[in-house]
Amino acid sequence: VSRTDIERCAMAGGAPILCFDVGVEGAAEKRLARDKGVEVVSDKVIYRLGDRLGGLLDENLPKRRVLEVVGTASVEKVFQLNTRGKSTAAGCRVSSGALLADGWFRVMRDGQEVPMPRRAGGPDGTEALTTTFGKATSLRVHKETVSRVNSGGECGLVLALAGVQPGDVIECFRLAEKTELAALPGDVLVEARSG
Repeated sequence: VSRTDIERCAMAGGAPILCFDVGVEGAAEKRLARDKGVEVVSDKVIYRLGDRLGGLLDENLPKRRVLEVVGTASVEKVFQLNTRGKSTAAGCRVSSGALLADGWFRVMRDGQEVPMPRRAGGPDGTEALTTTFGKATSLRVHKETVSRVNSGGECGLVLALAGVQPGDVIECFRLAEKTELAALPGDVLVEARSG
């Protein structure tokens, strides 16, 4: 790595230099790289340089906040929780991944998102807001409150969404921050942020 390489990277905002099986020419160039804030990474193993490059990209690419699917469950039965019929619990069987008590949930019916009225919580019981995502107000296994139910497990789930029906599929998501390259097709964009 020459003095010219270091100066060009310094002009480019301190871009790092990755080199395979070569190093910095001399002590003066090492000092210049340190003074200019240019990181020089040299390795004799190419895949380690690839990993380092991936890490640098991950640090510098714009970040996106996404809802990442962590599990799905099928609604077996729906139960009314009070006499007014305004609160229901979905009796579910987790079919993949896990349901998380602190996760975000979406209801799917026949492969389509189901817009659900969100309970406004007013004394008149009005449902003023329609949404496709909601939070759980309760996740239980045999009347015990739990934080997670894994694949194959059965649970009772009360969502802050109204209108769940037997046969619906409930998807559970968690909030994650990913780079543009790491986002998966099933992820749901929440907010884009620059790195």
